[in-house]
Amino acid sequence: MDAKEIENKIKEGYILAEMWFEVVALEKNIAENALKEHIKKLREFNDIIVIDEEYLKAKKIKNIEKSYSAAAKAKILAKNIYALVFATIMYAPSSVIIIKPEKFNFDLITVQTIINTFADLIHRISKIGGKIIIPLPYQKDLSKQNQ
Repeated sequence: MDAKEIENKIKEGYILAEMWFEVVALEKNIAENALKEHIKKLREFNDIIVIDEEYLKAKKIKNIEKSYSAAAKAKILAKNIYALVFATIMYAPSSVIIIKPEKFNFDLITVQTIINTFADLIHRISKIGGKIIIPLPYQKDLSKQNQ
């Protein structure tokens, strides 16, 4: 996809972003192949267009026997903010960098859908015995709101 096609998609409402992924494995080739498979699955997500991918070679982790770390970057176009949020939840990148647009204008339904998606995720985690830990600064902020 060339630069003009990307700009046209952004004008249509798509979001240009980078997703960074990291993996640790016992063998170098396992780490590298896991990232390739992961981005291959991201390509299958209907509302995401992977326009470029870059893989960094796996490196031996110092002080940990038999372990390798690898990273990859996927440059994507997300159909909308909900697609970007959902892909972030489902594919768990280490980092997401939004490149364009610089500003967003969301309607109430979009924001509610995103918030309820997170609420659903939290409930699913808690059902399987996961604990949600609120960092101390946020706990303080929440307690002030309840006064």
